Amino acid sequence: MEQVVFDIHQEIDLQRFSEAWNRILDCHTSLCLGFTWKGLKEPRQFFVPTPLATIEYNDWSRFSAFKKKEYLDMFLMADRRLGFSLDKPPLFRIALIKTGIRHYTCIWSFHHCIADGRSMVFILRDLFALYQNPGLPLKNRNPSKPISTG
Repeated sequence: MEQVVFDIHQEIDLQRFSEAWNRILDCHTSLCLGFTWKGLKEPRQFFVPTPLATIEYNDWSRFSAFKKKEYLDMFLMADRRLGFSLDKPPLFRIALIKTGIRHYTCIWSFHHCIADGRSMVFILRDLFALYQNPGLPLKNRNPSKPISTG
C-alpha cells in the first residue's frame, strides 16, 4: 500500500477537486482495476466501470499544530490498517483535510498494483492540470472508452 501525502497552499473548491479526480479515473484506467485469483490457476486482473471518486473531507483548521500532526499520524495509521481487498475495487482512497486558511493536506492511498512511482507522477500532474483548467483535454489511456470532458 502506498500513501501520498501532499500539502496544497490555496483555497480548494471541493466540487472542482472531485471533478478533477473523476476525470483522472476516465483516463488513468489502471485506477479502475481489480484482481482475482480464487479458483484460478493464475491471478487475473479485471476492469470495473469507472467509479466516482469519493473524497473524505475533514476540517481540522481549528486545532493546534500539535493536534493536527497527532491526528494526521493517527489517520495515516488507521488508513494503512484498512488496506485494500484486491478483488473489491477501487483500490484507492482520497482524503482532503483543511488545516488552515488556504491550506489543505491531501492523502491519496492506493495499492501498488494499480500505480507505481512513475505513473503516480503522471496522475498527479494531470490532477493538478485538470483542477487548474477543468476543460483541458487529456490523452485517453483507454482507447475503447471515451473521455468525459467535465
